[in-house]
Amino acid sequence: MFKNMFKPLFKSKKFIIGLSIVLFFILLGIFGPMIYRVDPTEMTWDKEQAPSSTHPLGTNTYGRDILAQLLYGIRSSLYVGFLAALISLVIGTIVGTFSAVKRGITDDLLMSFTNIVLTTPSILIAILIASYLDVRSIEMIAVILGLFQWPWFARAIRAQLMSVLSREYVYLSKIAGYGDFRLIVEDLIPTIATYAFMSFVLFIMVE
Repeated sequence: MFKNMFKPLFKSKKFIIGLSIVLFFILLGIFGPMIYRVDPTEMTWDKEQAPSSTHPLGTNTYGRDILAQLLYGIRSSLYVGFLAALISLVIGTIVGTFSAVKRGITDDLLMSFTNIVLTTPSILIAILIASYLDVRSIEMIAVILGLFQWPWFARAIRAQLMSVLSREYVYLSKIAGYGDFRLIVEDLIPTIATYAFMSFVLFIMVE
């Protein structure tokens, strides 16, 4: 079912270039700290040093190596972005899909709730929640971000599915007696999987 889903993407030069850039930063975040073994939190007397052989990107006002901070920062940012994007994608896909398929009162209720979450100052609320938590980790930050950023996915998925539901093969599936769940799994999700994947990658990089 998903065999030929991503084939058209690899025929696009823009996609290949974009994917190469994303993979570059992923590999840099994974292997960079392994190759450049410098503690990013270690303070030295070499404060505000210009780039040199010892410190390729120099040091900050506390004597910390900027390159080491950059490499570890990329790793942490990608990790948080991945977890937050995964949580947002799962929630957004469920809400957006059922909103588009069920229509009527279900659609109105789900989209009303989505709009409420969308208009709330999520960053401020996330900071407020984090300040009251005993456990403060990058995983918790990712969970909080994911729980407040899913409306973008939900609205985007719903918009895509609203156009898909008007296509002939979807009508044929309904005539054949497909239930909502089978229709979603076999017809709808495969159609928007490419779009969802690209949105997922974009969300990771933005976060």
